[in-house]
Amino acid sequence: MYESNKAPYALGLMGQEIETEHCYIKPSASLPNWLNGSLVRVTPAKYQIASDSLKHWFDGLAMLYKFKFEGEQIYYKNCFLASDAYKAAVKNNRLSTREFATNPKENFFEKIIHGLAADMTDNTNVNIGELAGRCVAMSETNYINIFDFNTLQMQGHFKFTDNLKGHLTTAHPHYDIDKRSVINLLTQLGPKSFYQIYEIPYAGKSAQIKRNLIAKIPTDKPAYIHSFAISKKHIVLFEVPLRLDFKNLVFSGKPYIENYFWDKKLPTNIIIIDRDSGGIIRIETEPCFVFHNVNAYDVDNNIIVDFLRYDDASIIDALYINELQKQAKALPEAKLYRLSISLNTKGSKLEKLFDMSLELPQINYQLTNGKRYNYVYSAGTTDNTDFLNCLVKYDLSRSNSVIWHEENCYPGEPVFVSKQDTNYEDEGVVLSLVLNAKDKQSYLLILNAKSFSEIARAYVPNIVPFGFHGRYFAGRSFC
Repeated sequence: MYESNKAPYALGLMGQEIETEHCYIKPSASLPNWLNGSLVRVTPAKYQIASDSLKHWFDGLAMLYKFKFEGEQIYYKNCFLASDAYKAAVKNNRLSTREFATNPKENFFEKIIHGLAADMTDNTNVNIGELAGRCVAMSETNYINIFDFNTLQMQGHFKFTDNLKGHLTTAHPHYDIDKRSVINLLTQLGPKSFYQIYEIPYAGKSAQIKRNLIAKIPTDKPAYIHSFAISKKHIVLFEVPLRLDFKNLVFSGKPYIENYFWDKKLPTNIIIIDRDSGGIIRIETEPCFVFHNVNAYDVDNNIIVDFLRYDDASIIDALYINELQKQAKALPEAKLYRLSISLNTKGSKLEKLFDMSLELPQINYQLTNGKRYNYVYSAGTTDNTDFLNCLVKYDLSRSNSVIWHEENCYPGEPVFVSKQDTNYEDEGVVLSLVLNAKDKQSYLLILNAKSFSEIARAYVPNIVPFGFHGRYFAGRSFC
């Protein structure tokens, strides 16, 4: 029984320690016979280590979850990601690494030493991806963890064979399906800091992965950048007014995110990088904060960028566990906006597309990323005093929406899975992991992506804490 001052969704923020071996979970109805692949997700799952409490949703030690679809059946497995951060916590029975918003107990000299080194955790609890034929877990630090697709067992850190240095990255690399390459951002911190955009080959297993630098952009005070957008010709960064003071990071002894400050005098700078030449254009727009870009595409000499816009960065403070669990507490809202940029005039137009608060957006990535598109799938909030409590399909061409919602149910990211051999953008299914707070159960929800009606659900044997992102891998095995 929860305290009366706790929100009904608080169960999703309490973490869980149970690891489950490969087991069958029964869908409530027949599944599409073409759905033969695996959904792999990562979530923060451990917030308490002996007497040490992790303070923020982004801090929790990572756990992997796999749902394997085979012959209209679903098999489930979950286990902790055995990162160095996790192994040190278990061995020392305390928090031993600096996380997003929580530092371990350190003496004065340890604080200075770790600050000078700009130590970053390898607790990759944000997203799942593929690099050089390997399954990887990622976060915003420069560590990328490889794990075995079948067993979910940690296999070490991914290593690049170049001299490119950096401390921060995004857990949202872009996959150029046509060029078969991966693009990401690497931020180098120091008295002189740099945003570095690089590209690497996408296909095939290789031990020799060298990052090819597209652009290196100096910055006095790096912005918090969680994701970015690409079109066929351009890369678009939102340099928001939430900035990092490197001196504070070194000497303050504060957790990583507390060394950022909101500079209300600054606009949001849109940094546009030409993918071929590396040329850079900067355009100013209204101050805002952004976690997730949705998509971008080129129209003549214009760039269209769709993204989820917060008025400021107060959402980060709202996601501290103690704050987030409070009953009936209004959360900052993220609305779907479109920024239309003219490369001829260097002007821009900002337009709100949809008034509901959304997060964790997805599209038919393989078919439409970097191209004109019609549909956005997101988790949403019907009441801003509640957590993410619905799924939304928004039709950009018709400016209308379809919503899935059930009382006391809290869905996570809607992962779109396309039916094979189709060119219809919304022909497929949407997969979302849902917490039923009243029944204290989690289940995998399968929706028809076109109608947004339920196909089936399958309950898992343990409660799955709220997480961020995952990836569907087509086929019965990886690669």
